[in-house]
Amino acid sequence: MATGVSVKMMDDYLDKDLDLHGNIYHVLKEGLLPYALVALALGSLGAPSIAVSLFLSAYCLGMAFSPLDRLPTDLVGYQEFLVLMLVQFLLLPWVRVLNSLAVIACVQILDDLIDQDIDQGDNLVQRLGFGEAMIIGGFCLILGVYTDWMVTVWAMLLMVVINLWQPGDFPPERLS
Repeated sequence: MATGVSVKMMDDYLDKDLDLHGNIYHVLKEGLLPYALVALALGSLGAPSIAVSLFLSAYCLGMAFSPLDRLPTDLVGYQEFLVLMLVQFLLLPWVRVLNSLAVIACVQILDDLIDQDIDQGDNLVQRLGFGEAMIIGGFCLILGVYTDWMVTVWAMLLMVVINLWQPGDFPPERLS
């Protein structure tokens, strides 16, 4: 669960200028990075291979959606994606990596489905179309359940909890 929180925090940090509602960055400001690292460390204590693979898969999928963006490493998105996927497949069981990719892709599609009315053009459901996104999301969910049903169920439950609680629920004076 803590790894899921760290992934959400990373996503909110990267989208701080795009997501003006429901973004935890606007509550924690510069404190977001240390809290995200603490969450990742706590997640790694319980199940290191699951935590690392989920986090790296989330990062990889983010790079896959920005394949030609030049990054601080001087690589472009698809190159970082390939390097991190290679690292995962070399260091972790392939079933773990496959499960993590499926779970993160499913969560991303579900999150984009929830946010399709407020996201501005950078949303998988908007890019692919509703039907296509649901087919891919359903396939990822089935693949996730098949490869590790417990990780998949926990990830889906955590996604629901995170989407029920949003920083937009804070009083406005807390967000300034």
